[in-house]
Amino acid sequence: MPVIESAGGRIKLNPLAHWSAHDMARALTEPDLPRHPLWEAGYDSIGCAPCTEIGDAGGRSGRWAGREKTECGIHLPSAL
Repeated sequence: MPVIESAGGRIKLNPLAHWSAHDMARALTEPDLPRHPLWEAGYDSIGCAPCTEIGDAGGRSGRWAGREKTECGIHLPSAL
């Protein structure tokens, strides 16, 4: 994933796109931040309540699992 991308007329910023698992772990442990309780329960990708469940293939497999949908709508073009 690129750090900056253009999609559907929007510019999307992904500031952690190139972080490794080690970088993410260090960002939590150095300031002594707790992990999200869903992470501790086995979720490997955490989104909103309707789209998140424990996945079986890693990454975002638990997001919109079993549905055609891949995004919640925040990245869709505005109807305005």
